[in-house]
Parts: sequence; C-alpha cells; structure tokens
Amino acid sequence: MRDDRAVIESIRAAVGRDFMHEFEGEVCVKLALHDEEGHVWGGLIRHHSPEQQQHILRLVSRLRGLRFLDIHQNWLKKLPDELGELKELRQLLVSSNYLGSM
Repeated sequence: MRDDRAVIESIRAAVGRDFMHEFEGEVCVKLALHDEEGHVWGGLIRHHSPEQQQHILRLVSRLRGLRFLDIHQNWLKKLPDELGELKELRQLLVSSNYLGSM
C-alpha cells in the first residue's frame, strides 16, 4: 500500500527543507524541487552529493500518481531508472542540469 504523505516526509527530511507539493486526496500529483523565491539559484538539491540526489529522486519515483515534476536547476548528472515508473507524469522540467541523456 502506498502512502504518499509518508514519502513526502521522507523527501523533506532528505532535502532538508520544505518544497512545493500538491495532493489530490491522498495522491501527490505535483512536486517541485525548485524554488526561485526562497532559494537564490532555484534548485533545492543542487548542493547535495550525487548519491543524495539519486536517493531523493528514488524517493520521488515512489509517488506513482505524480503528474508534474520540476527538478530543473539542480545540477543533476543523471536520472534514476525508477523515474521511468511514473506512468502518470505529464510534465517534467529538467532544464539547467547536466544530463547527458534521459
């Protein structure tokens, strides 16, 4: 059984601060690890280690009802394969990263 609220709490603990997310009922449908207003460079995990970034993104991949994901400006070098399991995802913002392929 999926508990998106518990996953959000795990992501919050790993990121080290709050971030934008939106629920419809018990399903998280929108998440942004980017914040231009509260963070000078926008990307909330840009200064995390590559291992920490991958851990956070794997947690995000557990949000199977996610339709919008903003991970731009986080200096990501790769995306974990698990993100491919987000079958409901309609919008993925990845600009200003260092992705060689997707």
